[in-house]
Amino acid sequence: DKLVFRHDAFWANHFGGVYVFLDEKTTTVICDPSVPGFRRSRPWQVGYISLSDHQRIYEFLASTNRLQLPQASWVQDSGLYQHRADMALRALVNQADPTTDLNAIDAIWLQTWIHRNSALVSADGVYPFLQTMIRTIAASGSIKMQDVAPENRFLLVRAAPDHPDQWLTNRLIAQLCPSDFVSRFVFDKQGFYAAYEQYSEKFREYVVATLTSTYLRDKLAFRKRLYGLKEDNTNA
Repeated sequence: DKLVFRHDAFWANHFGGVYVFLDEKTTTVICDPSVPGFRRSRPWQVGYISLSDHQRIYEFLASTNRLQLPQASWVQDSGLYQHRADMALRALVNQADPTTDLNAIDAIWLQTWIHRNSALVSADGVYPFLQTMIRTIAASGSIKMQDVAPENRFLLVRAAPDHPDQWLTNRLIAQLCPSDFVSRFVFDKQGFYAAYEQYSEKFREYVVATLTSTYLRDKLAFRKRLYGLKEDNTNA
């Protein structure tokens, strides 16, 4: 009755998902603000952040050194930005026409589609934003995050690979970048399968084919390249 199992950081599938991060003197809880007890339980010890408050989530993760901020040294080698841009673009193609066979299209088809659907691409904003950031990092070697809108910042970062909370942090980032279904499959299986249920039949076929040809082909190499992770995780 006195045995205690301490978790330094964890995710719990309660109230739609709750993230708990422990630091030396404080505990930070990130979840839906409608959760019972939000900002009322031990406010002198626990900091509460809404899952929709991208600004505060970013500030918390950055200030506690849980994020790897944009630098050309890792961004260009990882291919993460292009990966997320491709995911966002193909999600838009499916949104515009759920019957499109995404496994049968090529780069030329996509460029033509972008020109024909420029209003939709511009309104969503993710693809052109990431293309701009790819050019910025190539030209200057870094990105001034203070100039980036809070809701776009998580497209540009990954968990600090040397931080013990790297898996939980990457899970949170994946949830905040829903169009990147590959990252969601790697770090947030529950969120991935919930989203998968809503996909069109053609998009499901594309998702399965993409996961099979990328992550599932060599999990360790894929995680090392995209996310900088050097060690395996038995739950992955």
